[in-house]
Amino acid sequence: MKNQSSGSINIAIFEAINQRMNRHGRDYLSMAEVKQLPKKVMDAASINKTMAVSKLAVSLRKILDRNNQFTLRTGYAGKTYLARNQPLKRFLLAKLQNKPTGLSPRQLVQHLPLKKMEAIEILNELMAKAEVITHLSTDYGLNLRVGPKPASHSATDEWLSDEKSVKSQPIPRKSPQSSNLGADIQAFRKVCEKMGHGQGFIRIHRVREDLGWESKRFDKTMLKLLEMDFIEIHGGDPSFLTPDEVAGSFRDHNGSLYVTMTWWGEA
Repeated sequence: MKNQSSGSINIAIFEAINQRMNRHGRDYLSMAEVKQLPKKVMDAASINKTMAVSKLAVSLRKILDRNNQFTLRTGYAGKTYLARNQPLKRFLLAKLQNKPTGLSPRQLVQHLPLKKMEAIEILNELMAKAEVITHLSTDYGLNLRVGPKPASHSATDEWLSDEKSVKSQPIPRKSPQSSNLGADIQAFRKVCEKMGHGQGFIRIHRVREDLGWESKRFDKTMLKLLEMDFIEIHGGDPSFLTPDEVAGSFRDHNGSLYVTMTWWGEA
């Protein structure tokens, strides 16, 4: 019973962190923003507003040991951030996507959970692939913005079936087999976006229940999405789940249990 209570508390903390990140529209929180979490969440996490950043980080690490969706990162100017555990380039691309007119390199790397040299290295890679491009601002400064998408078919286009075909036919539910993997991926995406607003903290058993597919079909789609890097799966403490919810979670080829997932889509 004690384990169940601890597990329930931990998942409540993680969900509160996700909600706060979603509210801010980004994948990280400063330590000042962590201190603005609801009081009951802070009490459960044994943190408070008067804590020094070093002590706050120690308390957070104890919680994060049970979950690999979040991590503590040292960012610009040595500041500490609580961030989603994701490919580092996403922090840069997300900030640029929110500023279509572009940002200077200095504006871009400020207040991100990335060290200066990390950001420079990643930016050089993104520019080499034209995922980030440069242009002159009105005062002749050099700005960065997200590059245009290539005209060739993307990974989504390759696996999502013809748009007209998908839209004209209802997506089968609870059918024992499906030969249309593209339609299954699209159905999976819609459920994830509904539950997690695209990048939320989503329990796998809830996605499985909502889709109502047989286990083989669901797992096949999960494996394909993992291969495409469209989703990220996370372990966690299963003690807060019922036996049916554990059975509805996901196990990899090694038998490791994954309780939650994040939908990223294309990078």
